[in-house]
Amino acid sequence: MSTGLRTLSSCLHTFGTSTATTTSLVTGVANQRVSVYRLILTIGTPGVTVTIQDTASSAALSQPFQLAANGAVTLDTPINGDPWWSNTVTAAGNGIQLTQSGTTTIAYDLWYLQGP
Repeated sequence: MSTGLRTLSSCLHTFGTSTATTTSLVTGVANQRVSVYRLILTIGTPGVTVTIQDTASSAALSQPFQLAANGAVTLDTPINGDPWWSNTVTAAGNGIQLTQSGTTTIAYDLWYLQGP
């Protein structure tokens, strides 16, 4: 998926909170891939590890982020406008999910594109 130099305003946006060990953020659509452009995560409990994954294969798209109490991860749009993990966007038809090592409350804001 080549989508470099996109503006954030052309991205789709989703947000919410979850205490589940696996939380689907973007549902897969047949023949489409998901590219992440910006992500903000916050958690309430220390020592929880959060990983961004492909929904169908559970392949990790990110490293596991281990966060402190009230910790946060912010991924801003890279300066070249390419998506995060541009070599490992989801497989066609798969979405994006978060997994966590605990059951703390995770709040998220995600900006993404979905396309061929």
